[in-house]
Amino acid sequence: MDYTRGDRHKELADYVTSFEHGRVPVVYDVYLSQEGRFLGERFVRVGDWTSDRFHVNDRLLRVGVRFKPSHAGQKMFAVLSTANCFPTQQR
Repeated sequence: MDYTRGDRHKELADYVTSFEHGRVPVVYDVYLSQEGRFLGERFVRVGDWTSDRFHVNDRLLRVGVRFKPSHAGQKMFAVLSTANCFPTQQR
């Protein structure tokens, strides 16, 4: 499957707009530790479109790195992960 084709984006856009406004069924498996802390997630599907129809980077919720100014000679950065999308404790 060619994930770089522009018509793939249009096909997905058309598919997503076919759902009722504000109700796009997106499914992720979420993994928690025994203490209820977030360990990770795995994209499963959007509606009937399974994860294999998406480029691996398009399956991510959010990942990023932000560099912060710090003391002279030190480099500090924060990793922004998908853990921010989920509660810190299992309910």
